[in-house]
Amino acid sequence: MQLASGSFPMVDYQARTASATQSLPWVEIVFGCLLACCIVALTHDPANLTADAEDSVEAGRGMEDIEKFHKNVNAAPIYRKLGFLGLLSLGAYCFATAPRNTHFTNRVVMVAIACSLGWLAASFLWSDDWRHTAREFVRVAAYACVALSMALRFRPRQICQVLMLGLAGSVFFACSASVLSGIFRPWASDFRLHGTLHSNLLAHHALVVLLIAVALAPSSRHAGFWRTLIIAIFAVIILTKTRGALASAIVGVTAIKLIGKPVWSIALIGSLLGTCVLTLALVASMSGSKAQEKLADMLVLGRSEGVTTLTGRIPLWQAVWEESQGRRLQGYGYGAFWSIERTQKMYKELQWYPRHSHSAYVHTILDLGYVGVSLLLVLVFSCLWAALRAFRATGDQAYVFFFGFLFAGLLDGFVEISYVSPRELGLYVGIVMMTLIVSHRAPNTEPEEADTEQPTPRLALAST
Repeated sequence: MQLASGSFPMVDYQARTASATQSLPWVEIVFGCLLACCIVALTHDPANLTADAEDSVEAGRGMEDIEKFHKNVNAAPIYRKLGFLGLLSLGAYCFATAPRNTHFTNRVVMVAIACSLGWLAASFLWSDDWRHTAREFVRVAAYACVALSMALRFRPRQICQVLMLGLAGSVFFACSASVLSGIFRPWASDFRLHGTLHSNLLAHHALVVLLIAVALAPSSRHAGFWRTLIIAIFAVIILTKTRGALASAIVGVTAIKLIGKPVWSIALIGSLLGTCVLTLALVASMSGSKAQEKLADMLVLGRSEGVTTLTGRIPLWQAVWEESQGRRLQGYGYGAFWSIERTQKMYKELQWYPRHSHSAYVHTILDLGYVGVSLLLVLVFSCLWAALRAFRATGDQAYVFFFGFLFAGLLDGFVEISYVSPRELGLYVGIVMMTLIVSHRAPNTEPEEADTEQPTPRLALAST
């Protein structure tokens, strides 16, 4: 592996002919299933299988377990440890079997990643809880190594396929657990689909699967399969009633559909969407009060509580902003702000237990300060530009997913921390970013056009 010359070259290209190092379909299938097992072990919680699981979390369920883990990392459940070791094993396999013709490229993204990880590591020096910061940095470093190993082993389209298999398996497991446990009651007004995952996290896992399906569907011969998958996954997001994930899905799908379109086409579509919104508002204003109530209820997915405060987020942000005076430049150290004591202090003020800041931007400022959030934004925008250039150079739909996924994260970051949390979507964000700095072609050669999908008859997800 070597560093390609050039400050911002094209990112990655698929050869038209198969090579000895290219994954066979069964490798991707098995890897995706094993990844699903690791995701389930790392993120799912059997304690969520109750009708009032999410209310009990806000009431303090799990605080004792968090306190034990802060004091002793060995207090983590055995299935969490197995999931972590399994993920490291998958990373080791990818590194050991990576093709030798891979090399690093795209120095802008590489420098942005290095600076972000460097600042995160440096926060250990001023952390309020240096032990916890050290543990969290070990987690981030391990996930970064796994992400890089996967980027070295798989081509962009294969990355999409294994991520889709892994996260679709996670969604299926959570939904199946919800049905089998008897808590699946979509006819109830207060129902939110969750299963063994919190509704927000389940919606975000479904979000990634949805964006991959929308991006890869145009280049596939199996339109019926992709159409069914898209409808099913979108239904999952709706049933979770997670408004942030739904808005991110709409933004991500829109970005995927508009990428590569001429400016006039984008302006026309934007004008049509704006006209539809204004027409809807006009009809609502002319309707009776009952019709307006029904429309409002539909827009908030039936969750009318706390709409004006974004479900308690605004008071939370005000409280943590006041608490962080004097530490906003460098932050409190990675993972150090949300200590047990500070969480309990927030409970006295808010009357519920916040586990995080419910905003990726606020969360990053608290952990790494203005410097950290600036580095994060530079990294994201450099990755967006790299994905756009790679798509224009190769036509590979995988880069369309990368662009839509990261673009949706810019909106999602206002109300959720999923994209910056290693426990939620952080690993998959890292995989996408690492894929953008790895090329599977020999350096200083002419780029080849991307393959169109030529699936084998055995499975629609098989790569060429």
